[in-house]
Amino acid sequence: AHRLYDILLVLKLEGRLSTFEIDDMVTKHREVGFDSRHTIAVVDENPESRPDTRFAGDVGTVRGLGGAVFESEEEAIRWLLERRKDEGSSPMALR
Repeated sequence: AHRLYDILLVLKLEGRLSTFEIDDMVTKHREVGFDSRHTIAVVDENPESRPDTRFAGDVGTVRGLGGAVFESEEEAIRWLLERRKDEGSSPMALR
């Protein structure tokens, strides 16, 4: 069995997020099983909502989730692959 802990999450948000929506986003990730073993690269392609997504990332960090927010998929994938290389793991891609 493969243990996949590197996650690429691409968001297609419209508008801004409320504090409630940010809290709910982080809570849902915990509920589906994301924890400190996971590294989540979040891509928010909407410049308007990106500050809110970055804040959600900060909230997630406080709650034990690890990751970063990016403007593009290419940037996020490069970051995930670099982290894998630094850990001595081989990357695995699923599409």
